[in-house]
Order: sequence, then C-alpha cells, then structure tokens
Amino acid sequence: MKYGEQMMKRQYLNVFAKQQQNIKKYLSRLAPLAFFYILLYRVEPVRKFCKAVVLYLIEAKLLPVSMETVKNSYFVGEKLCLLELVLTIASVIMMWAIRWLNDYLTKQEAKNMGQKSRMEESLFRYLREGTAPRCYLVTGEWGSGKTYEIDHFFEKYYKYSNRKIYRISCFGISSRKELIEEINNTIEREDDSFYTFSIQALKYIPVVGDALYKVLKKSYRYTSVPTGSVFIFDDFERITARMCMEENNIRETHYSPRMYRQISTVDSEKQAFSAISDGFKETERAFAQIRNFSDRQLDKQDYDKYIAAVGMINELVEVCGMKAIIICNSDMLGEKFIYEVLRSKLNCIEYKKIVTVEVTQTVMDTVLQSIHLENKEQQKKIADYLKYYARKPLEGVVANSEFRNMRLYCGLLEAFINTAALFTEGQLSFSFLNSLLNSIIIVHLCYYRNLLQKLQYYENGAYLPFLLTTFNDVDLLPYLIRCNDETQEVAWVDVSVSGYWILNMRRPENAGKVYDEWLGYSYSEVEKKIVSRVVKDLEGDEFKLVHALAFGKQYKDADRANEIFTEHALEEYELTTEQEVLDVLQLAEEVFGDKDWGGYRNILFKIIGNKFGRKHIAAKTSLQRAFNYFVDNTMTRIRPSASDTLP
Repeated sequence: MKYGEQMMKRQYLNVFAKQQQNIKKYLSRLAPLAFFYILLYRVEPVRKFCKAVVLYLIEAKLLPVSMETVKNSYFVGEKLCLLELVLTIASVIMMWAIRWLNDYLTKQEAKNMGQKSRMEESLFRYLREGTAPRCYLVTGEWGSGKTYEIDHFFEKYYKYSNRKIYRISCFGISSRKELIEEINNTIEREDDSFYTFSIQALKYIPVVGDALYKVLKKSYRYTSVPTGSVFIFDDFERITARMCMEENNIRETHYSPRMYRQISTVDSEKQAFSAISDGFKETERAFAQIRNFSDRQLDKQDYDKYIAAVGMINELVEVCGMKAIIICNSDMLGEKFIYEVLRSKLNCIEYKKIVTVEVTQTVMDTVLQSIHLENKEQQKKIADYLKYYARKPLEGVVANSEFRNMRLYCGLLEAFINTAALFTEGQLSFSFLNSLLNSIIIVHLCYYRNLLQKLQYYENGAYLPFLLTTFNDVDLLPYLIRCNDETQEVAWVDVSVSGYWILNMRRPENAGKVYDEWLGYSYSEVEKKIVSRVVKDLEGDEFKLVHALAFGKQYKDADRANEIFTEHALEEYELTTEQEVLDVLQLAEEVFGDKDWGGYRNILFKIIGNKFGRKHIAAKTSLQRAFNYFVDNTMTRIRPSASDTLP
C-alpha cells in the first residue's frame, strides 16, 4: 500500500473514530440509567412500591391517566431502553473494531520509515522493539516544542488504539510515593470502559448507592495495566521547586503608557540599588558560608528526588514491561546529570528536539485559528497579513533569534494580534501592519536582551533601520522583515503601543493619535539617505539633531559642512541651562556609543560651548568630562568679545 493511500485511510479512520467515540461516550452514560429502568418492573419490591405511588397519584387526581396507560407507557420506555443497551453494545464492538484497524494501519505505516520525520521514525522503532528494556528521552530547550511533537505523534497514530497511553506530569513530585499516586490516579482518569460508567451510576441509588460503588469499584495500580502501555513523563526537570525557580521565564514589568519618556530613569534606579547593595556586601559575605552549606544540602535532597523518580520509572520498564518516555529540559538539569542518571541508569534512547519550519508553521496556524475579534473586517486584515505575507519572513526570524522558543514565538504573535486590534480597519494598511509587527519584534528582542533603555530615543514614525543603525544596535537589523519587497519601508511605531503587551502596560487610549503621528512623520527620506550613504551632505533636507549626529557619525571629519549641519540642528535648543547641555551630550553618547568620534566631537563641543558659555557641567560620564576639559583647554583660548571685556 502506498504511503499517500495509507495517510488518506488514516484521516478517514480518525474522522470516523472521533464520531464513534462521541456516540459511545453518550450511549455508555445513558446505559446504566436504561438498565435500572428495565429493572424497575423486574424487581418485585420496587414494582410494588412504584405501583402504589402511581395509584395514589391517580386517586388524588394528580395524574390524569389510567393505570393501564401508565403500564403501557412503561413498556414502550422499556423497549427504548433495550434498544439503547443494544446500541451501546454495538458502539463498544465498533470501537474495538476501529482500534484493531487503527493498530493494523499503524503497523503498516511504521514500515514506511522514509516518509516519516526523525522523531516519528525513532519513536516507532522504540515502540516496536522488544529486546532490552529501555526508556525514550526527549531533550531540548524550553519552549522548543518537545511536548507538542510527542502529543502530536500519539494523537495521530495512537489516539484510537488498543495500546494505552498515560501522560504523567512530574511537576512538584517529591517522592516515589507521590509519583506512584500520580500514576495510579492517571490510570483511573483514563479508564473509559463500560464497566466504569456502569458502577458510577450506582452512586445515584438512594441509601445503598455509595456502599455498592465502593465495593464494586476497581482498584487502579500501575501493575494492572496491559504490558506495553506507554507512560509519558512530562516536565521531568520540574520535579523540584528549586529547579522551577531557576528557570529564566518571561519577566513581567509594569510601565506607564509614557514608558519611553520615563525609561531613562532606569540608570538612576540601578545606581540607587547599587548604593544600597554596597552597604550589605559585608553582611552577605558573613552569611555566604552558611548559604553555601544550605545549598549543598538542598542539592542533595533534589538529587535524591530525581533518583527516586528514576527508580520508579525503571521498575515500570524492567519489571512491568512498559514503555516510558521522559520529556525534559536538558539545559536545566545539566549534561552531567543527564548522562549519569538518565542515559546510564535507564539506558535511554535520546532524541534532541530542535525547532523546525513545520513546528513554526503549526504554531502560526494554531494562532490564526484562535483569532476571534468583534470586527470581522479588522480580523480578516490581520489574519491575511500574517497568513499571506508575514509567515515566510517570520520563519527566518524564528530560526536565528530568541523566538526559537515556541512559547515566546506564540507570545509574539499574540502581542501583534492584540495590538493591531487597537486600530480601526481603515488604519490597518499593509504598510502599517508590517511596521507594527517589526516594531513589536524589536521591543521583544530589546526586552530579552536588556536594551529597553535605547527605545526612549526612538521617535514615532522614524525609519526603523535608521534607528537601529544610529543607536548602535546593528545586530538587530537582520530581524527586520520586509514582506515580498526588500525595499519595503519599515517605520517605528511608538513603544507605548508596540510595547504595551509584552511590557504589561495599560491599554493605550491614544492609539488613533499614535497612528496620526506615525503617518505624519516627515524625516523618513533624510533617514533613508543617511542609512544608504548616498549623500555627502544634508543641504536642502529637513533634519533634527539626531540626524546631524548620525551624519557626523558616518563622516567624522571636522569640516565646515558638519559644523553647519550640527549648528542648524542645535538651533531648536537654547542651551542656556546645564540640563539642556546634558540632554544633548546624552543623545550624542547614545548615537556614537563606543565608535570613533574623529574630529566631530570638537565640532559638537565648540557649538555647545559658544551657546552655553565657558562653564563646567556636573560630569558623570567620560563624554561629559571631555566637554569640561574642552572648555578648560580650548574655549579659554578663544579671544573674548568686546561685550565680555572688563571696563
């Protein structure tokens, strides 16, 4: 049988099996009630009691029918109940047949290894082999899709199978006893047999129902399940709370909608915390030895918990003949632990999970299916942009960034959808959607890399490659996406909008105003010229100080052109107060970073000094100290004007 035909039969079977499973589920729940209904007439004490009640209701004229009518109605109901029981038995037999056919198709499909993914191939081989007892270990980074791929495999091939599949969460398991309880409870929850439904109905019998249920209830133990059953142990690295605490998950911060105006305060806050921390350093040293001893004890306790879990899993595999799949984050446990405990003690087959294009596409499809906005036109524009334009470019971003973590990638898509929903359908043009997505990507990357402070200098509507290049974040340029057109303009969308979702800010109330500012930004052309280096001067262009500084960064010569452009840009600053001088120098420092200034620095200092005067500023940075030095050693040699001469 060809692989394509097998997969088509698989799809048809899964659809039919799902329908039959639902039918069996409802019929099985009704079957106990139908059974007890039939017994009403067959059990003499119950029949006499029901007859007496009906006669009383008739005599009291509360039931306006004859006894014969009631009797006939009962027998009609009895026939319906018998039919229900027959259908229930038929549905059970049908599911047995479906499970047998599913297992047959799975065996046939397992032979076509060339058509399978690497994980499918290795899992089929593991489930088939009957030699030495072994475990199957799935490792990978947090959020790489380990659990998803395992679940997808068993949903595809073993959802309607005679082989039992049990999923066990190891989160917070601290002993062998707790793990056994979790395993037994999972086995009980997964029991969907007709017998289980029947005895659960006993609970509804007055007086004796609970007692009968306790007597007839099955005892669930891992030793009683069929040999070859599969136990999937997820979150193995989270057995201890300390391991969970060490996981570097997404941080939650709370900024106001004016975050980018206030974010510069981070430095001062850090300095304050640093000053406080210095006061406690001696105390910390005094307690360091105690903490180290405590950590060693806790590490020993954690190690013992993992060993207990490993021992239980080993018993399942070697003694009970089960299949065990362990899913864990190897980075959290460490390579040494993986080797000494899992690979050595459990003789594990290991599959290292990496993010594939197929996984990212599946995440995208899942997110698209989950979009439900009140405005359907708005929803269509957002979904179409993601589906038809952004899907392919995003794959490159995912492959080479923090978004290899599928949880973070899913969070990125969620942030984009919820942010785009702030705007009207008329504002959701392709250009704006593309700019918004790129802006959100940059905010996310800055967040993960502790570069948020840079965003205070990003002006709404500015050419995004210019901002990234200017503020020394050239490593972020490859993450910009241009759908279908490499020359597609990408303009920054204000961080109060693009950052509100990941930074957990208040919902922006000024989205319309932000859009108007973004649309009306008038410096994009000069920014594109600067980035492309197609001009040697800014003559004839409208520009601001940041553009003059960026131009000076490229052409560092102390020539008259640079001086004229910088002088022109500084006309919007009075430079009569120390704070204004500090603001200009701070912006210049952010633009140049650790790059060579050439002769441009003296040009900037000269222009500032001519307006500010031969005065010092409160210097905290090297650039500010260099300005004071310039004032002392250069400005003093400038001939004083007549107005400055003493009488």
